[in-house]
Amino acid sequence: MSTEKADIVIIGAGLIGLSSAYHVKNQNPDLDVLVIEKEKTYSQGNTGRSTAGFRDMFSTRVNFMLSHSSIEFYRHVQKDLGHNIDMKYIGYMFLMSRKKVETLEALDNLSKLTRIDIIEQDRLAEISQLNLKLDETESRVLGLDPIEVGVLGRNCGILEIELLSSFYYEQCVKLGVRFKFQSEVKSLEVSPQEPLEYPGEPFLWQKKRIRSIITDVGEIKADRFIITTGAWTKQLLDPLGIDSHMRPKRRDVFQTSGEDIRNFVHSSYEFLNDESVFPFTVLPSHGIYLRPYPKNGSFWVSTSGTTSDQEVGPHFSYDPNDRIEYTVPSGILFENHIAPILKAYLKPYSNFKVSGSWTGYYSLNTQDKTPYIFPALNAIIATGGSGAGVMKADALGRIVSGILTGEEAVSLYDGSRIETDILGVSNRNVGIESLRF
Repeated sequence: MSTEKADIVIIGAGLIGLSSAYHVKNQNPDLDVLVIEKEKTYSQGNTGRSTAGFRDMFSTRVNFMLSHSSIEFYRHVQKDLGHNIDMKYIGYMFLMSRKKVETLEALDNLSKLTRIDIIEQDRLAEISQLNLKLDETESRVLGLDPIEVGVLGRNCGILEIELLSSFYYEQCVKLGVRFKFQSEVKSLEVSPQEPLEYPGEPFLWQKKRIRSIITDVGEIKADRFIITTGAWTKQLLDPLGIDSHMRPKRRDVFQTSGEDIRNFVHSSYEFLNDESVFPFTVLPSHGIYLRPYPKNGSFWVSTSGTTSDQEVGPHFSYDPNDRIEYTVPSGILFENHIAPILKAYLKPYSNFKVSGSWTGYYSLNTQDKTPYIFPALNAIIATGGSGAGVMKADALGRIVSGILTGEEAVSLYDGSRIETDILGVSNRNVGIESLRF
């Protein structure tokens, strides 16, 4: 088995891993930074299976800071640096009952920080694709709330995740970050900080460190490790007795197409946006959302799975041998769980087809729906994006870099300052995210 060495090893080349590598190397140019990835190239895991929406509509100060600053950096990448990531501010529209809107106390505070419009039902009636009069029997059986209000976030939209990932990767390569693809980490090897060369080490009373990682192509030693493995974090940390504070949960995405859907995607309503693309839309019930894909006139449809009623059903664990890139979601799942709700709320879904589908995982923090970044031994663990990792990735990479260099707080791209231990375990202070669907 071959052995190699680096100063810093980052496990996982998804967007959070790439952002961490970029900011660590940018801040510490003399460090030898090596990124390990089990796939053939970067962003082939759950990052590549993201629906790649972005929003800063979050109820907690921390989630707003993470998302808002990251969105501002992505805008800088496209507008100022000229690296096209196909970033479109089409908005996020949450369709809700009036009762639901009245329970969202966070909207008042959030409207002071970012652009949010409340669209009343008489204006929503201009959107010909919406069914504002639900069938009473169907509504009762499916447990549907009515469409009475639209909450539209303006500093929100969609981007191309492969283009954003390529920006970070190219910058990393220019800075001298090394990448080792097709190298799957099998285990983290722990040893005493001061070995006695005695059989059975490390003992309970010895201070420990991660000495190396064992991959399917050899051993890699490092002084520090950064673990950005998303839904696979628990699998790596459980044998060490380190709590990852996240659970992997499967998510299936379905591409829906057809002439009616194409016209729906390219709807032009000036009071929604000036892109002639229908907003990223969240339906009032069961966390079902539609992400427009303008290039081929389709909607990507899935469920968020971050509210209590959706968390019961799909299991948390996954088969360790599961290769999600080869997993095809069940058509029965779509027909039984999702299609009836689409057809009830949206007129174009009386005639459509499922033209594609794929599967990924959420690295789900079931407690407060906010990422975890914390040190353990000589490693830093960054996980628990809960489906919003892409829209917070730049800020998370900056925090990882700050922890590595011992900073108490770091500056995010928009100039705000955030404590490096606020997303940790001992001094965690993030609140409970209530703007979830």
